[in-house]
Amino acid sequence: MGIDYSGMMIVGVHFDNLPEEIREQEDIYEWIDENGLDAANEWYDCGVDGLIIGKSMPDVLEKDLEGWFFELKEAFHIVRTKLKVEPTLIGTQDIY
Repeated sequence: MGIDYSGMMIVGVHFDNLPEEIREQEDIYEWIDENGLDAANEWYDCGVDGLIIGKSMPDVLEKDLEGWFFELKEAFHIVRTKLKVEPTLIGTQDIY
């Protein structure tokens, strides 16, 4: 067993800042999948304390920034609609 990690950009919200009806989901990971969202774990075995929920953004080359900005705006709309709070673009590690 090892610890793996990667860096990522995610349009998302820290678990503690989510509305109560989302925080109280019986299986938050199932809820994330059912809603087409992604998650990042800020540290190994963090549980919900270090969970960020949203839409991950792909890596981008400078020449592709225009299309990436379109994807970014779309991700903000999707996350805002699903989570019912204002998301931010977060650069983080995903440790699993």
